[in-house]
Amino acid sequence: LMDIMAGTGTLMVGALVGRSVICIEISEKFHKIQVAALEFLENIAPGISGMISLVNLPCQSYLPIPDLADHIIFSPQYAGIMKTKGTDNWNVDTKYDFAEYSKNPLNLGTMSEFLWMHEMEKVYGKCYQTLKPNGSMTLIVKDHISAGERVYLTDKAIKASVNIGFSYDPSEHWKWAAPGMPYTAARRAKGIEVVDDEDIIVLRKGGA
Repeated sequence: LMDIMAGTGTLMVGALVGRSVICIEISEKFHKIQVAALEFLENIAPGISGMISLVNLPCQSYLPIPDLADHIIFSPQYAGIMKTKGTDNWNVDTKYDFAEYSKNPLNLGTMSEFLWMHEMEKVYGKCYQTLKPNGSMTLIVKDHISAGERVYLTDKAIKASVNIGFSYDPSEHWKWAAPGMPYTAARRAKGIEVVDDEDIIVLRKGGA
């Protein structure tokens, strides 16, 4: 199992059921949280750290590694969410350090919509190369509101992935009312329209 935008490293729990896990995270701050979480898991299940690899790099720099993973799962940041140079109102409202998280120029959350789509196409391609034959990629995607209009990132993600070679089956596409993140809650509190639902999409790579 591999999460290429791993955040706090939730996917590490997969090792508790015998899966080898790789967590890739661009932020040093979040990587350190993962390291602390791994130490906690090691106390619960001694030896489990041998099944988990933590990588503090942009996924664009680390991948591709051909035929490494059976499954990749991640939730891409949408364009512009972390475009901040210092402690602004969002940092105060959400208690999130967006400035720290946006330091790396390869962070997708700092990019314009156009650059985001271009970079994501490259990311999907790297994922495709990294997957073993018959492997799968699960995307957790949330549309957002820009200039009063809903931006359908899910549709764009599916189209880009299929263009690269993934297959898409609508029966493996689910929508749910996501609990959201502090950024969304802060925007809602200010009366700004937000998107509450989230898409979970499984895309598959063919056999050899």
